[in-house]
Amino acid sequence: MFRKCLIGLALGAFVYPAGAYYVAWEGDCLPEEAGWTRQWGDEVGQYHGTGAVRTIQDGVMTMDSLYDMHVCDGSILHRSFNPAPGEMFFLEWRLAVDQVTGIAGIPTDPGVGFESDDHYGVGFTYGVDFVEGAYDDNLHISITPGEFHDYRLTSWDLRTYDFFIDGACVYNGWFLPNTGASRLAWGDDAQGYASLHRWDYVRVGTVPEPGTAVLALVFLVFLAHVRQDF
Repeated sequence: MFRKCLIGLALGAFVYPAGAYYVAWEGDCLPEEAGWTRQWGDEVGQYHGTGAVRTIQDGVMTMDSLYDMHVCDGSILHRSFNPAPGEMFFLEWRLAVDQVTGIAGIPTDPGVGFESDDHYGVGFTYGVDFVEGAYDDNLHISITPGEFHDYRLTSWDLRTYDFFIDGACVYNGWFLPNTGASRLAWGDDAQGYASLHRWDYVRVGTVPEPGTAVLALVFLVFLAHVRQDF
């Protein structure tokens, strides 16, 4: 038992150090039931109307705003996000885009937006068959419509980032100065456009650098060799 307690302490101290965090919405309830703040509106103003039609089934939330192009509806998390020294920030989500329509141009509606503690931001917005940067004109990547894709962003400093789709790194970008408050937001993003899309999960957190995890493994091997002494 003492050995098990030591292993637990080692994992807590080395694998997931103090200051690290992990927040996840896994699609099994409405986001506001899991601690997120819902914000919605239409052409009249914020909190007017009913927002997108949202349904939960089999761990997936479907958002449908096709009935009104002026609807926007998002989930927002306010907290401190910046990683501590030696930690890597990550943000990941799983999304399928089925339909996007709009008044003019090439319509985009679903989206993810992030702003750091020190006012640097990054955003992604979706058409039916592509994802592009909300602030970065160089980011435009084709995706298969109607299918789930896994998206992941990682950064050590919240100044530069790597962007992955389905496990492959597809873009290296920059966070840009932003005046907004520290927050993570996602959902039906734009007024003037409407969409049908599905969210499986949204996760954000920090993890220690690889060297820290290796140190933890070495420590556990040491415990295994001396277990007969306890």
